[in-house]
Amino acid sequence: MSRIRTVKPEYPKNRKVRKVSRDARLLNIHLWNLADDEGRLQELPQWIIGEVFPTDEDVSPGVLSGWLGDLQMAGLIERYSVDGEAYIQCHDFNGHQVISHPRTSLIPPSNAENAVSSNPPVILPEASDPEQGTGKGTGKGNRESAIVPIADAPLSHLLADLVAGNDPDAKRPEVTKRWADAERLLLTKDNRKAEQAEELIRWAQASDFWAPNVQSMPKFREQYGKLWGQANRGGAQRPTRKSRIDYEESRREFRASKGVAA
Repeated sequence: MSRIRTVKPEYPKNRKVRKVSRDARLLNIHLWNLADDEGRLQELPQWIIGEVFPTDEDVSPGVLSGWLGDLQMAGLIERYSVDGEAYIQCHDFNGHQVISHPRTSLIPPSNAENAVSSNPPVILPEASDPEQGTGKGTGKGNRESAIVPIADAPLSHLLADLVAGNDPDAKRPEVTKRWADAERLLLTKDNRKAEQAEELIRWAQASDFWAPNVQSMPKFREQYGKLWGQANRGGAQRPTRKSRIDYEESRREFRASKGVAA
């Protein structure tokens, strides 16, 4: 349940706040409303969107994740995971809130072991790019094959859903660390916008040519430039997969499944 919170007048001029976009600043304030008395909340994209942006059709899980990433890099929040559940700690919560009778949080705190990305993402060197290497070596194979939750890789899960939708008889691809690493590098190293990437994933999976050729996030990242060029070239390689997946219909169905207004 949302709570009444306060915002100090100096909030807009805060050095960290000025580093993020207007939308991220608004989101940051509303996270306080959703947080408990210790400034913690679950990172549930559909719930957050429904509470903070209930009528904004352009706010998808991918867009939300981008804003959360901006807040995280600015040091305003910390995203972490405990037992597979994703959480958020609002770092500036106590600076604005004075709670008379605080209730003990039921959400586990973050620590060095469960922090997902408490600091700005570390850009891997070229040799460590997820497109490189085979995952061999002590312990690496297990880490690479670990399933990543939707909160940590929303674009990857969208791609997996659409790939599975194109072939209902096939097994849904597993969103592993390799997928999540490719998504992270796409947004940080390649400096792609989350909302643009989401649109391009939908476009590619509605294309007779690209759908069977882009079935993983690493491959999507590799082909991003070609996909972007063709998607924005008038009349070239437009989506034709109407009998199996309709672009606009898939968009509405995905939003409905995530509790977002169509």
